[in-house]
Amino acid sequence: MPIVTKFLRRAVLVVAFIGTNALGVAQGPPQSAQTVSPLAEEHYQRGIAALERKDLRTAIRQFRLAVKYAPKNPVMHNALGGAYLQDGQADPAVVEFRKAIALSPRFAEAYYDMGRALEWRQDMDGAITFYQWTLRLEPDQPEACVALGAAKLRRGDVEGSIEQFRAALKLAPEYAPAHYHLGLALRRKGDQTHAAAEFAQAHQLDPRLRPPRE
Repeated sequence: MPIVTKFLRRAVLVVAFIGTNALGVAQGPPQSAQTVSPLAEEHYQRGIAALERKDLRTAIRQFRLAVKYAPKNPVMHNALGGAYLQDGQADPAVVEFRKAIALSPRFAEAYYDMGRALEWRQDMDGAITFYQWTLRLEPDQPEACVALGAAKLRRGDVEGSIEQFRAALKLAPEYAPAHYHLGLALRRKGDQTHAAAEFAQAHQLDPRLRPPRE
């Protein structure tokens, strides 16, 4: 299962997809920039509301309509892909993420989400590639560092994963998932003392994160 983070779940409608990406970070104008039509915006917002209610069927239906009325807007395609992925439908999610990337090649969030979809399909090499692209576009995203580190750990690259988790902590020292996953990597390496310290820090920051059983 891929890591689910706040990276995608920031439900921000980019009405004029010019000058910022879906994370609200300034960048050059993406290709196919356009103003979202009122109908597309309406269905997009309904889709977001459905996601908040965990009504994935309605969210998918609403995002499909948003795409219908704004077929060249990458945010709409990415939102539909995200809903598909939350529903466990990785294949149609990949299709939508690819469309988002084709429409806006510097849309970091779409690369990240493509990585999540490929990880869901057990394509670790593909996931790693897209997480790396995410960080080339948005190097200050600790969530992407953790996702890349977790994918490397699953592939058996313990040292590479530790490097990414520590990079995440440099960006966000109190980011609990980074401490937790660093603990997993250190335990895999055999460093039980430091692993325990990372698990304790993660639990202190987020009580939902408990040390895994041996």
